[in-house]
Amino acid sequence: MRALFKTRNYRLLFAGNLVSQIGSALYNFGISWFILSFTGSTLQAGIYLGFAGIFQILLVPFLSVYADRWHKGKILVITDVIRGVVILAAGAILWQYQSPEIVLPTLYITAFVIAVNHALFTPAVSAIIPEIVPDTLLQQAYSVNSFINSIQQLVGVLLAGVLYSLLGIVGIFVVNGVSFILSAISELWIRLDHTSHTSDKSVAQYFRDLSGGIRYVTDKDGLVGMFMLIILLNFAVAPIFSNIHPYVFNLVLNKPPIHLSLVSVAFSIGAILGGLLVGTIGLKASIKRSMRMGLISFYALLMVHHALIVLVVLDRIEYAVFLMSILAIAFVIAIANMWINIPFNTGLTRAVDAAYRGRVMGLISTLAQGLIPVAIFMTGLLLELLTLPVVLLIFAGIGLLPVLLFVRSKSVNQLLESLKNAPV
Repeated sequence: MRALFKTRNYRLLFAGNLVSQIGSALYNFGISWFILSFTGSTLQAGIYLGFAGIFQILLVPFLSVYADRWHKGKILVITDVIRGVVILAAGAILWQYQSPEIVLPTLYITAFVIAVNHALFTPAVSAIIPEIVPDTLLQQAYSVNSFINSIQQLVGVLLAGVLYSLLGIVGIFVVNGVSFILSAISELWIRLDHTSHTSDKSVAQYFRDLSGGIRYVTDKDGLVGMFMLIILLNFAVAPIFSNIHPYVFNLVLNKPPIHLSLVSVAFSIGAILGGLLVGTIGLKASIKRSMRMGLISFYALLMVHHALIVLVVLDRIEYAVFLMSILAIAFVIAIANMWINIPFNTGLTRAVDAAYRGRVMGLISTLAQGLIPVAIFMTGLLLELLTLPVVLLIFAGIGLLPVLLFVRSKSVNQLLESLKNAPV
């Protein structure tokens, strides 16, 4: 990976993302815990967490057109600055006021602004990587990106458990806002030759560009099925970390936030190791083989994870045994997850033409994340209506669907066969 970091633009992108994502990890952990504590309702927490996700998913395919039209480096800088300023302003409001009539609207407005900017940032940052690193280093770049995500979870979530106890939600907002500003400063120095693929900026051309990206996705055999697999997997997994873990540690077991942060830390350490493995020995494995191993292992481990939660909720095992076991499972689940995500992202990026990359990555993000807000909202509602073991059983069934799709879909398997690794 030494050759990768000799690329100046990638070093700047890496540094900016590392700082801002640590801040985002602090924010995501803190806001989930705060909403649950502030309202005392899993339904209210589900509504809030789903709110930002829904707007982001709706906006990504429309804003992704501009990721192909505008200078990608400037998109990163501007969206980071906006998010940083708005989060700092929201933190100042929360510092002054504590009434629900002010706090909740402030949080929702902030979530909306973050969602809009993230919807533009996501396709731009996905599309910029193949433009700043050589093709032979592409899989290593995605491995390092997973490393960034893991480090931000490891550092951010560990700090979140401490900082939330010391500084409260206002301190979390300040740290996150500053992190986005620092990220923008790093990204400001990225040098990129921008070429717009169209000189027509009319509304009609905008919709032609948008529909062209959609056709690109639908015309490629197996691509829609592949993202149905990712959608179902995300639907089954996302609520575990967004709803069920905070619910179990906060409302059921009445443990301090540092205990929940330890689970995320274990997951992050596993993701770091998984990313390193994929970025080294994983270069020799086919994308299809890597994903098969990762997907089947991931689901089996997830079932063990669900069983542990049921056992501790029913008071069948001691809490100390549960905590140590859930930390170990989170660690191994993260390794399996890396064997799904990194090879897939690498092959997919190589398969998409540069002229369509921003739009296709935006649509892919929409498809892959589309049902997560629905899943988060639905989980919050189900936790109000049903017992936790029943809710986990429902999501265990949903989690089985992507495994079956992977095994039985010919078009998905043919697509995976066509996505080759980088030459070494």
